[in-house]
Amino acid sequence: MAVNIDTYRATQNNENFTSGGPMEKDYGNLSSNMNSSINGNTNGGGYHLDHNMDSDEALKRIRTTGSLSISPELFEKIYLSPQNKVAGELRKTFGNPTPLALVGFLLSLSPLSCILMGWQGAGGSGASDVGVYFFGGGLLMILGALGEWIIGNTFPFVVFGSFGAFWLSFAGTLTPSFNAYGAFSTTSNPAEGLTVPTFNASFGAE
Repeated sequence: MAVNIDTYRATQNNENFTSGGPMEKDYGNLSSNMNSSINGNTNGGGYHLDHNMDSDEALKRIRTTGSLSISPELFEKIYLSPQNKVAGELRKTFGNPTPLALVGFLLSLSPLSCILMGWQGAGGSGASDVGVYFFGGGLLMILGALGEWIIGNTFPFVVFGSFGAFWLSFAGTLTPSFNAYGAFSTTSNPAEGLTVPTFNASFGAE
């Protein structure tokens, strides 16, 4: 059965389900209560029913709710999708950054996939689309990651930020001014480094 909202709130706030009744935490130590009685002090609001009763027996007399069963939907809402401790509805204020990051990812992945598969003679390890990697996969995914961070979505923030860093690194490797592949060239032409087996092995292309 599904738990009603009052039961859920009571569970979250550690409140007693039985109005006016004692909870387990309200039962004091037996020895301290006995010492208070010997010294002439009152129980101080304790809930021991009898000084001759041990703690186990006292706990058995506490009224509890018994076992509860919750629906999978409520379990997911409570434990797998906890509410973010943020003020206001930030999605309504800033918008949803997820589509922006996904568009940047697809704009970079689609042409790179075609190049790596050699469609219609494509090649060059993806160097022809280095601009898309910088401003599509890199910039858009980093902006999307920052947007997810602002509205408190940790997992999308980590995923988009990681892929954004990858696209920026990939684009930097294929940029001539970085001389990443030029260092592997055995001739005066830096572009020859793209065909050197050691570069491709280090780059993960082989």
